[in-house]
Amino acid sequence: RSTLHSKFDGAGWTGGFGGGFRDFRRGQYRPNGRCIDTRRPFHVRVHFVEHGMIVKLFQFKHCLLHFKVKGYKKMGPVRKALY
Repeated sequence: RSTLHSKFDGAGWTGGFGGGFRDFRRGQYRPNGRCIDTRRPFHVRVHFVEHGMIVKLFQFKHCLLHFKVKGYKKMGPVRKALY
């Protein structure tokens, strides 16, 4: 699970897998998963967009998992911290 928040809001805005969120199909992200085998290292790329972020996970050439955390209205402080 990925959470986007600034120091001004404790809860933030979240997405991904875990804590009740399931942005992937069953079996794609888990130990011995079809796309991400969580027993092994995998790559993460994050792109920040106007009101959120896009997260991409990959480990094997044939599979890419991605999800969006969008609708976050407090990007100003986050953007300022990044740049």
